[in-house]
Amino acid sequence: MLAQRSARLVQVLSGFLVLGLLAACAAPQPTAYRPATNGTGYADRAVTSEIVEVRFEGNRLTDRGTVESYALYRAAEVAAVHGADRIAILDKTVEENRRTVRDYDPYPFGFGYGYTSGGRHVVGTRYGFPIYARPRDYSYTSYAAELLVRLIPPSAPNPDDAPVRDVATILQTLGPAIRRPAPEGT
Repeated sequence: MLAQRSARLVQVLSGFLVLGLLAACAAPQPTAYRPATNGTGYADRAVTSEIVEVRFEGNRLTDRGTVESYALYRAAEVAAVHGADRIAILDKTVEENRRTVRDYDPYPFGFGYGYTSGGRHVVGTRYGFPIYARPRDYSYTSYAAELLVRLIPPSAPNPDDAPVRDVATILQTLGPAIRRPAPEGT
């Protein structure tokens, strides 16, 4: 009898452990290097045959340096596809988007974090009694980088006074640090 209870306890605890691990995997992650979906990721468009605009937008968990690196990496990828061995960065813009969101404490009856008698708001009723919640504001910042680059073919001079970067060096240097999305079905 005791052995059965112990085995059942181990099964239940194992189930909770698996659920906890799955929940950790589902937690928000920084934006992976991928085409733009839902407002985050990279996008590019040809302005002329030799000038391309590249944009990478990260979510609130993606830091500014990563956003800038991913935009530069995408510019190098586009240049390589078009046969250019160098790029001249004509313009660079980094947007900083700050947002403040108001949320309510999920513990409406005061047994959650931080409850005192003041500062609570009625957010509904249950069985005729008011449900109180304390509002909380949190802010976050997301970044978007935009590059305007000239694609410079092999052995062509740089027609601009802009800084020139070697495509192969960019791809080799930044490539290992690029976080790509997980393959479908895993």
